[in-house]
Amino acid sequence: MLRLAPYYSMSTFSSGGAEASTSILQPFSTDQYSALVHSLRRGSPLLLAVTLITVLSDFFPLLLANVPFRRTTTWNAHLISSWLAVGVLCLMIMAAIGLLGLLNLARPNSPLNAELLRKAPLAATLLVLCHSGNFVQSCYGLSTLSTGERNRRVREAVLRYRLVSDLDKQGQCRASIHSVGAAE
Repeated sequence: MLRLAPYYSMSTFSSGGAEASTSILQPFSTDQYSALVHSLRRGSPLLLAVTLITVLSDFFPLLLANVPFRRTTTWNAHLISSWLAVGVLCLMIMAAIGLLGLLNLARPNSPLNAELLRKAPLAATLLVLCHSGNFVQSCYGLSTLSTGERNRRVREAVLRYRLVSDLDKQGQCRASIHSVGAAE
């Protein structure tokens, strides 16, 4: 889910496309802790829910750990640990059901190969970029700039980005990134 977030935002904003900060400038999170910080900064509720549940799942084994049980000395610790584990488990189940429902209802119609993106994110990104000639051409010269200067120039362009499906010469459906134009 963390790797799909920029593609998901470009696919779901079908009318005007996604802003640069939520699509092409979104930082790549390698773990759930950095994704939690980025989702809090960006205000993405879907990504925040997924990363928060993932962080809570890291503490789940601690709650289920073997608490030595003696009725006279550790009963309260046992009760607290057990009910915290039940609460986290219920929250995880509700989030999974909600996430599945949301993704099925608002599933973007995209030819993006999500399996390739999960297994080889760099290869999947390069595959999308090789079909996005106009987008790559619009980014010409940005690679030599510092990160802050590059981000500033991309934001100043006030473009919105969409993930669209095109047909190549062989009739195969492929994903590409298109800039939509100035935002109103």
